[in-house]
Amino acid sequence: GQGHTDGDTFVVFPSAGAMHTGDMFQRMTSGFPFIDVANGNGSALEFGATLERAVAGISGVDTVIPGHNTWVVDWTDFVAFTGFYNDMLDQVRASHAAGRSAEEAAEAYRVPAAFSQFPAPPENVQRAVGWVYDEL
Repeated sequence: GQGHTDGDTFVVFPSAGAMHTGDMFQRMTSGFPFIDVANGNGSALEFGATLERAVAGISGVDTVIPGHNTWVVDWTDFVAFTGFYNDMLDQVRASHAAGRSAEEAAEAYRVPAAFSQFPAPPENVQRAVGWVYDEL
């Protein structure tokens, strides 16, 4: 599906109960993903829907291998990241609908306690909000 690029793939290894996410889930230490809008036709808006389709359509996975990491995480981390990302989309859409600028939306964004394991450095929030605003 569309997300980081216009053709992201999740690779499942059924016998290992594992999935590699590529750039759709990476760097849990930096929070929001990189959306390659310049070279890969990525979509900040579709990113969340692609994650949701993966969560709904993939089963039997316990271990998740994120892109650009040296460690693995479990399925619940991937599901939580899906919620984290989609919550950001909801907050940003609400800010946009309220007439806020992208800068105001970034400043208004708050990480819910349920997703506190995902950092949201201001520069990453501004970048993510900017990509969403560019598509709204």
